[in-house]
Amino acid sequence: MDAEQDRRRSLASHQADRLSSGRWPARAQRLLDTSYTLCVEGLHEPLRRCLGAFEQQLFAMAERARGSAEQQDCFASRQRVLQNRAAFEQRFMERLGATINAVDSAADKSASDPTDAKPWHSLELLDPVEQEQTMALEQLGARGEVRHSGVLYELGYRVAVLIGAPPLEGEALPLGPHALARVCHEASLVLELPPPHQLLLLQHFDPWVIQPLAPLYATI
Repeated sequence: MDAEQDRRRSLASHQADRLSSGRWPARAQRLLDTSYTLCVEGLHEPLRRCLGAFEQQLFAMAERARGSAEQQDCFASRQRVLQNRAAFEQRFMERLGATINAVDSAADKSASDPTDAKPWHSLELLDPVEQEQTMALEQLGARGEVRHSGVLYELGYRVAVLIGAPPLEGEALPLGPHALARVCHEASLVLELPPPHQLLLLQHFDPWVIQPLAPLYATI
């Protein structure tokens, strides 16, 4: 067993210990912990390939850049990706574990959100960059839900049974595409990417991580 696999299993074991909060029956807790461990093992290679493809595109963009400033930005982002791959994966798995740990909170929030809320009650000025990132995350999650709709329905129902909640869907499902896209964005903060490159990373996250999720979902 190589050192990298040891590191992943250590991370999974450490985070699983943090998941054991005693809020659920022993069987539910064991299955949630196991689901997290399967994610750590199953998402390692897709995340590695995602970052690899992202890094290669940054290099290609730097080669094609028309100005020195644009070229430097691409090279700087590429260097941070190369240096912080392990930190990104660790942060991703930590945030994913936190999302699983808060599954009952997400279910309660989803059930309590008023269906007749009027959107103009919360109007506020939006930062264009933040709005673009929010839209990209929503679109990424929506495409993933369409692609994996059948298995996500089953997964949402089974997780809900474990924690005694209504069927989970959308952002309330901790292993769903919406949650994974949000986790990716949160983990990418360790890379300190400029906003255009953050969006580019999300674009790579779709084909390399979201699209191939069906076997992992089926296993869980």
